[in-house]
Amino acid sequence: MLRAGYLVLCAAVATVPAILPARWGLAYAGLSIALWAVTLAIERTAPRSAGLVVTAAAALTLLLAAPPYTSNDVWRYLWDGHAVLQGWDPYSTSPESLQGLYPDWPAVTDNRTHASIYPPAAQAVFAAVAALGPDSALAGWKILVALAALATLTLAARLIGARSGAGLALLSPLFILECGIGAHVDVFCALSVLGALAFARTGRWKLAGAAMGTGILFKLYPLALLPALAGAAPSRRLRLNLTAGAVAIVAGGYGAVRLMGWEAFGSLGVFAREWHFGSPAFALLRLLLADASARGVLAFFIAATLGASFRVARSRGPERGACLALAGIFLASPVCFPWYLMPVALLVPWNPAPALVAWLALVPLTYEAIDGQRAGLGWAPASWPLVVIALGAALTLLTTGTRILSWSDRTPPEGLPP
Repeated sequence: MLRAGYLVLCAAVATVPAILPARWGLAYAGLSIALWAVTLAIERTAPRSAGLVVTAAAALTLLLAAPPYTSNDVWRYLWDGHAVLQGWDPYSTSPESLQGLYPDWPAVTDNRTHASIYPPAAQAVFAAVAALGPDSALAGWKILVALAALATLTLAARLIGARSGAGLALLSPLFILECGIGAHVDVFCALSVLGALAFARTGRWKLAGAAMGTGILFKLYPLALLPALAGAAPSRRLRLNLTAGAVAIVAGGYGAVRLMGWEAFGSLGVFAREWHFGSPAFALLRLLLADASARGVLAFFIAATLGASFRVARSRGPERGACLALAGIFLASPVCFPWYLMPVALLVPWNPAPALVAWLALVPLTYEAIDGQRAGLGWAPASWPLVVIALGAALTLLTTGTRILSWSDRTPPEGLPP
């Protein structure tokens, strides 16, 4: 019954644009929070991972036909892919610079004057999907994302095993909806993160580094895994193997780009310097400090968190270290779109603090900005979602401390393989 309710809510999310054309953002956020409530109830029934993956697959199938209404990123993915197929360098050209050349191709509405920020592997996948043509590329992309999401969840189920918290990870509304509705490229980062952890668990450190490097070629943030994986490696030689595997993949990807005569990072510097969104920590610091000082404080926090992830991974396993590293960088980042947290959502069973769950459940409130944009107010995110996210996580932390949810007596002991 609970799983049927979960699927009904997923179907409701898919129909939001038709039912509430003026309130997409808040309707999505409300339904997402309701899905979290159902997911918590499912978790308390101690479900088996195999059944959860089946339910997740059904949810992803339901969402295939839904438009990507929570973000315009998909249209940029497909434009980048089309530009690559036409021989353009996506890191030095922008939709504005090619305006009018391809009228049959879906238009890009956001950041039209900026070159791409997506790394080489992402561009290769975008191009492969864009080859389907303007009428089929979106459907092809959504199918590809759904398949990657299913592969990720299957791998997550193997890693979780008998560990409690499987329900919150494998049916995570944040992961399912950001794949099924937003169709974000971050699903490939999540897959690479879990792949790296799976290889680390079996002592294949070069492959763990290669998996991490593959994720970096889709987006840069899987680089944060390096301290945690290094902490879990039992010797300096294996840490070198890990690093060598990552460097080989990343160097190969960016080396190929440079051999093609392309730039390397596009507008990434502009994004890093100027963007801020969805970060309660950054919003609070900007009330007290200048922009540069606030970014400096958060950079120090990130460095400290990555250092701590090394020690945590050494004593408690790579998954705990990875969750700390990824959650830490997004907690301190000036920009935290909900889909960035997809890998974190899958690592909840190793760090099931209620405050973390509260953050994952409340972060879709930042989608209220969609409603203002559709009302003609431009991109003007309100402050109240950040206040609610911060208060929700803080109150949960105060009332529960670091105590995990009801599955504490069901969690098997930690232990790395010999």
